Amino acid sequence: MLIAVLIIAINAAALFVAFYLKNTKVVGIILICCGAILLVTVQLWGLPGLALYIVSGVLALREKLPFNPRKYSINCLTCGTGLSIDSDFAKNHMVDNPTHLEYRVVVEIKQIDDTKKIA
Repeated sequence: MLIAVLIIAINAAALFVAFYLKNTKVVGIILICCGAILLVTVQLWGLPGLALYIVSGVLALREKLPFNPRKYSINCLTCGTGLSIDSDFAKNHMVDNPTHLEYRVVVEIKQIDDTKKIA
């Protein structure tokens, strides 16, 4: 009975880690540890679980999160002036021009070439 509870706890912890944590290196290490704990808990019957956890841990360690750089530009729609990007981007412009209340924010996402071969 205790072993069954321990197996369920190991699998629940692995699911929680895999879907909750964002750091793939930590996820990979924890999944490999879950596989080792599963093997120690149920000996021979834990070999398939150990293999699956090691494979998923190695895949998590190798995964690199994509980074898409973004370029922001803000323009006043009334006069066409470009504004600097900070927390109060329109404050100084509105102080000088109180009728300029509409702005356009353009976000340009630069695509990264993902066709590199995985070595």
